[in-house]
Amino acid sequence: MTTNLNQRFLSHNVLSNKGWTKKFRPWEIVYKEEFSTKSEALKREKELKSFKGREFIRNQIPG
Repeated sequence: MTTNLNQRFLSHNVLSNKGWTKKFRPWEIVYKEEFSTKSEALKREKELKSFKGREFIRNQIPG
């Protein structure tokens, strides 16, 4: 969850030299959702991290 998607991806792809995301560079946006409240966004993030949510994500990734 972020309020600035471009800055978030810049930090994952360029600015950070450590952490989990570094191993899987380059990251690219293949799907996004927008919500009007933080609580809605957090609820959806939790859903996406579930088994069914990860299945949904895998179906969004090309190739």
